[in-house]
Amino acid sequence: MDLNKIQNQSGKYVDYMVKTISDTIESCGTRFSGSEGEKKAAEKLAKDMEGYSDRVKIEPFAVCPESFYSWIFWTVTCVLCAIGCYFILPLLSIILLVTGLVPMLSAFVFYRTTFDWMYKKETSHNVTAEKMPTGEVKRAVYFVGHIDAANEWYLNYRFGGKAMTAIVCLAFISMLYIMATSIYRLVMIGNIQPDVAQGTQLYVGLSSLVWIFVLIPLFFLNNWKRVVDGANDDLTGCTLSMAVLKALKDNDITFEHTKVGVILTGSEETGLRGAKAWSKAHKAECQKIPTEIISFDTIAELDFLCVNLKDLNMTVKTDRALGEKYMKAIVDSGAKAKFSGIPIGSTDGAAFSQAKLTATSVTAINYDIPYYYHTRRDTIDAVNKDALDAVFKATIEFLKNYD
Repeated sequence: MDLNKIQNQSGKYVDYMVKTISDTIESCGTRFSGSEGEKKAAEKLAKDMEGYSDRVKIEPFAVCPESFYSWIFWTVTCVLCAIGCYFILPLLSIILLVTGLVPMLSAFVFYRTTFDWMYKKETSHNVTAEKMPTGEVKRAVYFVGHIDAANEWYLNYRFGGKAMTAIVCLAFISMLYIMATSIYRLVMIGNIQPDVAQGTQLYVGLSSLVWIFVLIPLFFLNNWKRVVDGANDDLTGCTLSMAVLKALKDNDITFEHTKVGVILTGSEETGLRGAKAWSKAHKAECQKIPTEIISFDTIAELDFLCVNLKDLNMTVKTDRALGEKYMKAIVDSGAKAKFSGIPIGSTDGAAFSQAKLTATSVTAINYDIPYYYHTRRDTIDAVNKDALDAVFKATIEFLKNYD
């Protein structure tokens, strides 16, 4: 097998990626979780892969897309009400803060499905394509991208990533501050009965009013009426994965014992729902043979190419041995990268890792939140061919580990 030949043809496959990204955006419409546009994109990309895969399967699954960001309304409303309750009934203030904290932790920090039952169900879709080996299947490797695109982060579009991050972080601090002052007041009055704040307690409460100017903007974190193109996030991951299969087919390269596959997930932007559904459906078969999964997400900025050892707000460990193997492939292919972790947000790699599958994630994005990320600027014009070229070459280099 001459995988070096494919690396020398990388420009051809980068052009394929860019064209496929552009065609998908133009032909499928907006691709929010569970939408008709997401379904059209799944069907389009699946059809594309039929030409260079041995089998392609589209799998529907239920999703409640509105549940993921619902914490914003409930949490911010509870915190604002807690500020007012401080002055009369601090116990209620504490209860409201805890009530607001639960959905935030469940949805935003841990990506749980705790409150999905409260929201309307839609149907999302995963696509799996596989190129089978010539002999017995003894191992498998999958490359992953996600089909869906996000609602616009209006605060990033309007004020920039650093300002948005500052607002979100200050909002978390406000919850701690208001909780501390409410506990202080409860201790000072010595009972749980209503009591009007006076003196020092009044001035402490008045100081909390400044947090209103931090909390109100969070209501506008998402632009609910606009879904971004998602050219980088994550049609780059989708087409990069697809290009690997296409390159193997074009060059008549088939492994003897390794199955090479692509997983295109739906509903990543609403809590990794597609990767969770895929893991549930395919975990048993993945445990029968050694299976490795590499998730590509937002391959846009070569200077920030990372293999992530931690994911999901730094709460989930990915497989270090697999990460190190892919890092070696990056270096051997002539690129530079570093080990890192996802400080805010997540990739599908976290869901696969939570399912106890051997997985890691690869990203190429500035974690300070760049101008295009989850905004209307994430168009085909924002796609970086150099980043796609480098990761494509690294992935072909990575395949040299097999057979």
